[in-house]
Amino acid sequence: MIKKNWVLKRKKNEFYLKAKKYGYRSRSVFKLIEIQNKYKIFKNGIKVVDFGSSPGGWSELVVEYIGDNGYILSIDRFIIENILGVDFINGNINNKKFINSIINKLNNLIIDVIISDISPNVTGNKVIDIYNVIYLAKIILNFSKKKLKHHGCFLIKLFYGERFDFYINVLKNYFMNIYIIKPKSSILSSSEVYVFGKDFSII
Repeated sequence: MIKKNWVLKRKKNEFYLKAKKYGYRSRSVFKLIEIQNKYKIFKNGIKVVDFGSSPGGWSELVVEYIGDNGYILSIDRFIIENILGVDFINGNINNKKFINSIINKLNNLIIDVIISDISPNVTGNKVIDIYNVIYLAKIILNFSKKKLKHHGCFLIKLFYGERFDFYINVLKNYFMNIYIIKPKSSILSSSEVYVFGKDFSII
């Protein structure tokens, strides 16, 4: 157990130090870099919404990919430090009025890519924690039905457990292709995975 904990700590420290070296806000950027290198989700000039963006690592990286002609709306219940080129809105997506305010803010803007690295507060109860993850994921999917463009992309962090397969099957109703991704920079023993939905379509 001691050896296992040491390995986990070492891997976390490795990517923490790497993030610090390259000036990124979080080590999770390396997960997104790996996903981008393989799936080419982000392109110059596209429009992106980033849910659960604090401390801003993913939004900071996405700006590099989409360039000055792109647009990114970053959303979190915690305020993040300003990032050049990122439009930030503070609020809790559990609140329906807040979700409606996001939709109103975007107005007629149709989004190319919706991403989420969001995690709810951990209770220590695995069943409750996974339920909370799926609950937030459903909110984000419902938002996507309103604002994601035809053939758009969707990337979200989930955890294996109860309701995981059910959620994947729901996604299959809206995305032509679904990929379950375990980045190398993710802790191997963690149930964390990223689900990438490609070619969005709603009937």
